[in-house]
Amino acid sequence: MKSSMISVAAAAVAGVVAYAAENGPVLAVCVEHRETVNNLVMAQAQAIVSQVFAQAGMRIDWIPSRLCRIAGANAIRVEMDLTVPAHFGSETLAYALPYAGSGTTIHIFNRRIMESHRELGAEILGHVIAHEIGHVLEGIARHSPDGLMKAHWGLQDYMKMKKQRLSFSAEDVQLMRPHVLSADGLAARSGRE
Repeated sequence: MKSSMISVAAAAVAGVVAYAAENGPVLAVCVEHRETVNNLVMAQAQAIVSQVFAQAGMRIDWIPSRLCRIAGANAIRVEMDLTVPAHFGSETLAYALPYAGSGTTIHIFNRRIMESHRELGAEILGHVIAHEIGHVLEGIARHSPDGLMKAHWGLQDYMKMKKQRLSFSAEDVQLMRPHVLSADGLAARSGRE
């Protein structure tokens, strides 16, 4: 059974690389759940992430959670954490480890998002995941003055999330694109330490 799962994961990653070679940048993302996550909310959030990256000219390939462990270094790993470490403030919804070469690179505090943003749960979750993926791809600690990579979202930003989507600035896209999956994978991202 394990060898068949490895074969499926290898085929999925190979398919992403082949698509990237022909059609442009693709990003493989794998989400692991450390707590129960509403499947409908997660599906809506993933659709939002895909839309945000599509606006930036990139495609997300979602690797099934059961294949996260064997997806390899070509996938960015997102973990839906059960608890929030004590050193994070009450408004922190997630954090990224942009220099991590392997393992979990993004931690999402799903319960905090759902409790503090009930009416916009899927929208906020999707934008938070996209924001943190942006940090990993940019590989630098920076925020934009507006849009998706803004340090703190306000009421106007939340309203925009509901009606349409926050988007990456042109500078964000320019910083991310060289590190999105190409024929040689995410080696450029993981090798920049």
